[in-house]
Amino acid sequence: MSVFDRLVFLFTNENARFRVIEHTPEGRSDLVAGVRGTTIAQGAKAIVCAIPVEGHERYVLAVLPGDRRVDMKAVARIVGGRKGRFAQASLAEELTGCVVGAIPPVAFNSSLKLGPVDIHRTHIIAPTKKSMDRYDSAVFSYRVAILR
Repeated sequence: MSVFDRLVFLFTNENARFRVIEHTPEGRSDLVAGVRGTTIAQGAKAIVCAIPVEGHERYVLAVLPGDRRVDMKAVARIVGGRKGRFAQASLAEELTGCVVGAIPPVAFNSSLKLGPVDIHRTHIIAPTKKSMDRYDSAVFSYRVAILR
């Protein structure tokens, strides 16, 4: 089952309110917000971070509003690190099943720790799922994303 299908299944089973919007690919938060008719802050940006901890890399999915930047030191502290970096695109795609720029704010891979989720100041988030042949957005209640 694709990541998009898993999200729709999850939201449907949890009785979340959501809608699917099909659109052409856009990688920037400001452009995607325009397509969806939302503010940039209402879009959730999900970024895979690589954090060195005691000689091993730990991976964290940082989720934040589309108008914010990731605080890599804060992300690193979550897993006991001091600094971090964006994961390479190929690794982010392997861990999430999605291309960079289309990673949802939900982690289905046990190697990927979810956190921090910094979306407390918005009422909806609009993650985008891109695949080779389909471009969709699911708009749903942010409480579901925090619980999962």
